Amino acid sequence: MGNAYIRAFNVGCGDCIFLVLHNKGKRYSIMVDCGCLTDEVKDFIKTDLQYHINILIITHIDNDHIYGIGSIIQTLPNITIDRILYNCCQYTDLGKERISLPDNIKSKLNKYKVGTNLPVGIKEIAASQALTVAELIMKNANLRNAWDKQKDYITSESPNLKLPFGFGELIFLSPEKKDIEALD
Repeated sequence: MGNAYIRAFNVGCGDCIFLVLHNKGKRYSIMVDCGCLTDEVKDFIKTDLQYHINILIITHIDNDHIYGIGSIIQTLPNITIDRILYNCCQYTDLGKERISLPDNIKSKLNKYKVGTNLPVGIKEIAASQALTVAELIMKNANLRNAWDKQKDYITSESPNLKLPFGFGELIFLSPEKKDIEALD
């Protein structure tokens, strides 16, 4: 019989959660978000996971969910990620010219700012940070191949994801597509 454990890390106001499954000598790890990359998170990835994450799930682009992902990619060059589910930024051509947001959109985004324990300057919804993470993924051939670009957002209507080694399946409990589109 297998076992599983969930490990959540204090990353300030944000998320960084791991689900690690063990069965008959096989290990399978799932990471969900990373608000900040702390030394404790780094040590866990290095020591417990031996630089290997089977699935990285990035739920959405708030900095308290995404900020540490870029740091992981930049500071842990030995990391292997088999599959990336990035529930935003499904860009296929990152070379396109970027446009500045109109002031009325900036003011709407500013309404969503939150006071957090994250480093100064990252206390808001992070479209630019999300694009940076997407660019970092695209620049790394292994991560680019691991990025499971969805035709659509991951929602409660998405098909369950079957896991190997008899670990069962992931069932997505996510907002509706229209809510994710509004956030993205």
